[in-house]
Amino acid sequence: MQIQFNKVYNYEVKDYGFDGLDNDLVIDIFKDGRVFSHFSELLLENLFPELVYVDEKGYDFTREGCPNLDAKTFTKASGLEICPSNMLGQGRVFDQ
Repeated sequence: MQIQFNKVYNYEVKDYGFDGLDNDLVIDIFKDGRVFSHFSELLLENLFPELVYVDEKGYDFTREGCPNLDAKTFTKASGLEICPSNMLGQGRVFDQ
C-alpha cells in the first residue's frame, strides 16, 4: 500500500493473541498505547513497505525523500498526545 498524507487509515487487528492468555486480557493489554506501539510499528512497516523502522530517539521510521516519521498510537483507554514521549509523564514538561 502506498502512503497518502492527510488521509486517515483504519485497520482492524484480527489475528492476535499470546499463548496461555485469554484474548480479552490481551485486548486489555493492547489498549495501552505504550505496549501496542511495539507491535503496531512493525505492522506499519509491513503495510507500507516504503517505511523503514529504525526506532531512533525522536522518530520511528525513515522513508526515502521524506523527513523522519514518528508513529503515534491512540487507544480508547488513554487517547493521543502529539509531542515527544520524553515530554510526557510525571515530572516531565512539554516544550512547545
